[in-house]
Amino acid sequence: MPSTVGKINGQVLENNLLRNGVDLAFDTDLIYLDVNSGRIGINTDTPFRPLLVNGTLSSTDVLVYSWRHNNRWYIYRCQRH
Repeated sequence: MPSTVGKINGQVLENNLLRNGVDLAFDTDLIYLDVNSGRIGINTDTPFRPLLVNGTLSSTDVLVYSWRHNNRWYIYRCQRH
């Protein structure tokens, strides 16, 4: 991984963020922005919900564990964090 982060601002940033119907992917599917449908995928490049996380999602209030079997998602534990 690079040890420095490049920064852009102003017109260069604005021009880079205007997608004109072209999806934006970071590291293929780490974060995927489907600009036409307005959906975000994390660890997936095919989000079919407004926010789709493929894996374990942790928040400051709730921790949900799930697994996928035969294209179905199952929650096996949900707890307050």
